[in-house]
Amino acid sequence: MKKISITTLIILTIINTSCSSTRFASSWREPDKTVSIEKLNKVLLLALFQAETIIRKADGFDGAVTMRLVDVDKEKIFTPGNVTYYPTTKTYTIETNVYSIKEDKTIWSGLTETTNPEGVKKMTEKVSEAVFKKMVKEGSVSK
Repeated sequence: MKKISITTLIILTIINTSCSSTRFASSWREPDKTVSIEKLNKVLLLALFQAETIIRKADGFDGAVTMRLVDVDKEKIFTPGNVTYYPTTKTYTIETNVYSIKEDKTIWSGLTETTNPEGVKKMTEKVSEAVFKKMVKEGSVSK
């Protein structure tokens, strides 16, 4: 009976800590600024997740979106009765900035926190989707 309870607890802990989620820690937008998606021709997306600098001069782009890894928080979860396995939760903080190249200024900025992503590609997709939904909700982007 005791073995079943410990096994169940381990499985529930793994399921609970293996799920990926993205939430906003904070955001900012240019007051009274709305970007119409229909009027955009090209948008440059730079995801700066590794220790490298990317500098590009973009011709013909209306805007640019940058994503930068700000922090990685690792937390070990202690499960009573289980001294050999400590699942680790990783939370990645990503700063996303949206620039108007034509106006030469930042029009939106936000920090997201993603827990246990399934790789950089999936995290970028989740953050991009969350940023877009937030910008639409705030009125920064019109469809």
